[in-house]
Amino acid sequence: SSMASALPEFDVSKLGIVSGSVPDSPNKIFIGGLPYHLTESQVMELLSAFGAIRAFHLVKQDATAVTSKGYCFVEYADPQVTAVAVAGLHRM
Repeated sequence: SSMASALPEFDVSKLGIVSGSVPDSPNKIFIGGLPYHLTESQVMELLSAFGAIRAFHLVKQDATAVTSKGYCFVEYADPQVTAVAVAGLHRM
């Protein structure tokens, strides 16, 4: 029997670490219509106004691009923030 399977899943967002990949889940939010010139840190700043972010991915043309394709995915550390963020970002 493996001891690892008995350990709870560790939430790295509690350390302030934001994952670069957003797994499919009920709390995954798609955000479209972003201005292309916004950088990753600018979008993160906007999104973090609603709460701590667990995972974030700004979709870009390629890995070296600074600008985005105008959309991103985000998951908040607290699932209750999801509905608040969706309402707050809607038609922004």
